[in-house]
Amino acid sequence: MVRSRPMTRILIGLLTLLASTPTSATTCLMVVDGRTYIDGPCHFYPDKEGGDGFMVEGLTVMRPGRSVPWQAEVSEDGGYWNNDDGVPALHHDTLGGSMRREGACFVNARARVCAWK
Repeated sequence: MVRSRPMTRILIGLLTLLASTPTSATTCLMVVDGRTYIDGPCHFYPDKEGGDGFMVEGLTVMRPGRSVPWQAEVSEDGGYWNNDDGVPALHHDTLGGSMRREGACFVNARARVCAWK
């Protein structure tokens, strides 16, 4: 899932988010490099290719004086996110190599991304 065109997938996901409304109550946690970027409601999309990975996205990440869209896509192969700058079409960042599943989360030394329905 993550291996093919991560920037394209992030852009498509963000456009989908902006054009849709939440269909189910999902709670997300995203911690990268020790900083919590989201701990609350989000959109959840399971891996369409049948893997156990997922994509999560939300409307805002609070930064001093600014709110931006955020998105993360994770699987055992690794993960990507829009690096809290709100411009996923131009910028993305890896979540640091392969990730292991821990319950509702994908985790590695750099990041923890969780989604609970």
